[in-house]
Amino acid sequence: MGLSSIRVTVNILEAGSADEQTLILPPVYADNPMLKPRGFPVESLSVTDQTGMLAFSYDSIEIDGAFARTISFSAASFPIQLKYSAKLDYQDSLHAFMPRPHVSSREGYLQGAYHFAVPYEGGSLVEFWRRQRSIKVNYARGKNVVLMGDPPQVDFNNAYELLFSTNALLAASHGDERVLTGSSEYSFVSVGDASHKLNPLLEERVGAFQSLLGSAFDRFGKLPVPVVVILGAMSGGGLEGMSAFSILDPWEDDTLGIYNTVLAHEILHFWVGVRTGEYDLPWWKEGTTTYLGLQLTAQRELCDIRYVRDILLRDLSNQEDVQQFSLNDPNIRARIFDPERDFGDLVYVKGAQLSMILDEAIRKNTSNTETLLGITAGLTAEYDGGAFGRSDFTRAIRKAGGTDAENILKQYADTPGAIHSDTLVAVFQRLRNRGAFGASAMAKRSSNEKGDMPLKLRKY
Repeated sequence: MGLSSIRVTVNILEAGSADEQTLILPPVYADNPMLKPRGFPVESLSVTDQTGMLAFSYDSIEIDGAFARTISFSAASFPIQLKYSAKLDYQDSLHAFMPRPHVSSREGYLQGAYHFAVPYEGGSLVEFWRRQRSIKVNYARGKNVVLMGDPPQVDFNNAYELLFSTNALLAASHGDERVLTGSSEYSFVSVGDASHKLNPLLEERVGAFQSLLGSAFDRFGKLPVPVVVILGAMSGGGLEGMSAFSILDPWEDDTLGIYNTVLAHEILHFWVGVRTGEYDLPWWKEGTTTYLGLQLTAQRELCDIRYVRDILLRDLSNQEDVQQFSLNDPNIRARIFDPERDFGDLVYVKGAQLSMILDEAIRKNTSNTETLLGITAGLTAEYDGGAFGRSDFTRAIRKAGGTDAENILKQYADTPGAIHSDTLVAVFQRLRNRGAFGASAMAKRSSNEKGDMPLKLRKY
């Protein structure tokens, strides 16, 4: 291997309606094109049509508060072909926590964010992400390279799915030592400088992963290809994908099972947020996945209920962004990972708290026969490859038992501010009593659960 760049070819078969065509180029970061462009990982770009080379201009545009690098060219004879190199040593200091692409003599890592060239036809950010497209990707590789992640030929329904394409590239001569363990349904793969072995610590995490993946498959259905878990590409937390995800290495003092909650979170993202999105509930992807991930992990007794309680009962009254922005504020969509602000508590924690309130109302109105997990699985099946709106969301919940989700959204998602701690405590305890967090969590709260735990939510 030993490459410093990957060559990308993009064929655009038909034009948009405008006389001038605009294409968004990489890098494109999770959930927003670019907050603040720094550097440019695209090199040696050429644009041609049937008549030859086309003149084009570089620029940048702002879409709902997010920025993107673009090229523009006049309408031409289609199809159009773009060719460029995506530098693999590129990293934006503002996004250092994101996994960067790299290739060494033994292994590499590549995300869709770095081979992303998609027409922009105007409109909002979410419309750009979820516009129905036919995107076909062929990962051509040499005979000495093993691809682990998305299949060599894969179809994407929209630009958002392409964004979360995730692959590990392994030199065939070293592939056996980098594939740590696996089955017909999954593989754990190691990239990066660290030496990963299937030690007892990792073996325990793999066991937890198997249990959580089985729970997700039972609810959402199996994925069309085996799941790949990539270790060594992240400096913290995890990053979702279409059929593969990246996650930090396990750590030794994780007595609370926090790592297992990250595994559950990334597993759920295969359906919640990546394959299925929303048009006007910007908290839904991360808030719902945080809550359901904690719930599934607790039900399987793979994390300490105290950690679940810490997240779901966290006091956010002193968080500036929680007081200033509502969960449904459209401005947060492009700023979830804004390095100058911390929207994690708003989107991940308050979003999970709202999901908890919805789950408790659904269970109460259906005598515990319907759950938020089940309704979410139904939504992702119905809108697979696309997105739903607020009215679709509230209608699905109302159909399952008459719960007035619209009133709950008005109270907790449309209004800035923290949810009162008394409300959170009461809802959490009622859910425990209904078995929402597993049979072992139904017992009366022990004395060592009192008070907030000195934990900080990991960003994932």
